[in-house]
Amino acid sequence: MSPFQEKYFVFIVSGGRTGTKFLGDFLGTMITDCFSVHEPDVLSLHPRYRPWNRIRTFGVKHMVFDRLRGISGIRNLSQRYLSGKISKDDLVKSLKEHRENYYQSISQNLIVESYSGWYGCLPGIEELYRNHKTLVITRHPKTWIESNMNWGTMYGPKDQTSLFKQERLNPKTVGDTRYVGQWDGFTQFEKLCWAYQAIYGNVLAKKEDSPTVMRIRFEDLFDGSGRYDTLKKLLSFVSVFENKNFDFEITEGVLEKKSHQSSNSFTLEKLFWDEEKLETLQRICGPTANDLGYVL
Repeated sequence: MSPFQEKYFVFIVSGGRTGTKFLGDFLGTMITDCFSVHEPDVLSLHPRYRPWNRIRTFGVKHMVFDRLRGISGIRNLSQRYLSGKISKDDLVKSLKEHRENYYQSISQNLIVESYSGWYGCLPGIEELYRNHKTLVITRHPKTWIESNMNWGTMYGPKDQTSLFKQERLNPKTVGDTRYVGQWDGFTQFEKLCWAYQAIYGNVLAKKEDSPTVMRIRFEDLFDGSGRYDTLKKLLSFVSVFENKNFDFEITEGVLEKKSHQSSNSFTLEKLFWDEEKLETLQRICGPTANDLGYVL
């Protein structure tokens, strides 16, 4: 039987910088019969991504040749689908080609895949995967932008997409005519404001009243006094399916671990938020932030 029909899946989706690496690293240690992974086939030259291991796992065609053509990789599929370059049928076919052999190599019955790039592939997940859940992690746009500015990989100095002849999400790719003409003159800050509303606006289009979707706030999971209650709520959601449950046990002190953390965010915040930037944040991100329950 196809793994898409036989196994159980959880997709952790966000705009990035929301603790998804932490969840990918540790959920598999807390849930029985669970394999969890963060960004399994992202192409990066950074040593922590182990690029040669990934090429061996997914193949040269998928990881190199098709990636350089911009037609493989979950993030590329999201952008191609949102831009209308591929249909939903094409999306489903590509997801099957991307993941079938990989999933068949995993012995555990529950597979948790944590990767922000799935944001545009949700219709394909609905079509292809029989047993699935989606966990959406949101974060306040101010701290999300600060973290991205520090990390530097999204529209920033450490962004490797141009190195691999790929492009980031932008107004032209998704037909956002409000900002197409302004994009080339946008600063990294303005681009991040736009990306926040574009990514989370798309995720919001998926009905949150669905029993297969849950939204968790980054602040409640990592900063709040009730963060272990939030973690229990998260684990209870991702471990229960209509026809199968997976046991879980919270690892003591697990939320005190730090993973993929950027630095100097407090210094940046003091220097960064002048009136002009606050106005830009409100103008571009305001409606999406309000929909997510954040006050700017």
